[in-house]
Amino acid sequence: MKRLTLLVAVGATAIAAAQSPRSRGKAPGGISWAAMDYNGLGVVTLLEAPEIQRELKFEDKDRANVPLLRDELRERNKTLEQALRDAVESRDLFVQKLVQHSRDIDKELETVLGARFVRFKEIRRQAFGVQAAATADAEVRDGFAMTEDQRITLNQLRKAKLKEITDELMKAHGGTKVPQSVLDEAARRFALIEEDLFKKNLNDQQNAKWKVLAGEPFKIPAAVVRAFRQGVHDAPKSDKRVRRESPGKGKKEKGSNPPSEVAKEGKKP
Repeated sequence: MKRLTLLVAVGATAIAAAQSPRSRGKAPGGISWAAMDYNGLGVVTLLEAPEIQRELKFEDKDRANVPLLRDELRERNKTLEQALRDAVESRDLFVQKLVQHSRDIDKELETVLGARFVRFKEIRRQAFGVQAAATADAEVRDGFAMTEDQRITLNQLRKAKLKEITDELMKAHGGTKVPQSVLDEAARRFALIEEDLFKKNLNDQQNAKWKVLAGEPFKIPAAVVRAFRQGVHDAPKSDKRVRRESPGKGKKEKGSNPPSEVAKEGKKP
């Protein structure tokens, strides 16, 4: 596996700097795609996970809302991406738009989740990692008030550690394909290392704030880790809209062809 592929595969779970295999191009202003997905389709990926639904005590009505939320966030993110690209010449304006989008999305999610939104925010911060949270979470930004020196130092330390882990995988597997389980473990390990680097780069007050914002530890499901690492947030098969035949239509009669066993799919939501 090529070094660049490994960097993408491992780095984004911590998710901080991966580029989707779909060649999404560069995210606006040099931020990570994780920071974009933090208030976008990454939210849906989290809410689709059965483990997270159990943690949030989802009911059928909650599950029914998730595909609708996917549609809305997909459109909202298109608007945000363009707004950020238009604002890249002004860092203050860029940050203002990013933070305002975070507040707007959080307000809408709170309306949907109610009191459970507090726990969802904690899980989202743990799932995306501190770097994405510090970029795209208005509450984290306000709570940390990180200096530019802190950001630069963290980025340098993070890149060095990512290279170290990637070199280890290259040495262990050479040009062969790295097993999925190995990538999953490396990604989780990097996420923990990144958080440790982040904490060491903060002062005591900032660390105390992060502990509160991250809440009780939650093991992020492997399927979610992979989705974030690859930058893929497709709807599961169960969310696809299917056009079904009307009752009684296409019944098998003597001498007739059997009806299709697979209903024709409509457009993906």
